[in-house]
Amino acid sequence: MSESHARGRRVSNEPVPIWVPAIFVVFFPPLAVYLVDGCHAHLVLNIILTYVTFWIGGVIHAAYVVSRAYHGKKGGPGKTTPLKTEASRDGGVSDRVEGIE
Repeated sequence: MSESHARGRRVSNEPVPIWVPAIFVVFFPPLAVYLVDGCHAHLVLNIILTYVTFWIGGVIHAAYVVSRAYHGKKGGPGKTTPLKTEASRDGGVSDRVEGIE
């Protein structure tokens, strides 16, 4: 059995088309946030906003998260973001020298 169909779930690395979370922004905001951001702090915040502010706060927050994911800093779902190099992680100085072991 392939890994893509493990446990009856379809696993895909392809990004979610923008129209899918856009529909869920209106009808069920936490699902839209989950589709583009996963299970992180934004999802918890959206669930709280959806039920405390009677749906409208969750819609506004979900629209912000989806917009930011597709057009903002994150570069969109499925797109890679630049990884930090060893030099940038330790302030520009790296003890590791390429080619010397």
